[in-house]
Amino acid sequence: MDAGLTQIRLGEIVGLSHKTIHGIEYATTNPNLGMLIRIARAVGRPLSDLVGD
Repeated sequence: MDAGLTQIRLGEIVGLSHKTIHGIEYATTNPNLGMLIRIARAVGRPLSDLVGD
């Protein structure tokens, strides 16, 4: 999924560091539900798109 945001910009929008965003993207950081909701809203996608099957 590409929302056209850098990890730095997404982190700024959702209040997380770009290192945390990187960790979530590469599955080395386990986000909590609040983080996932903020990210889903920021990228304009439903939460289910982020968590998958």
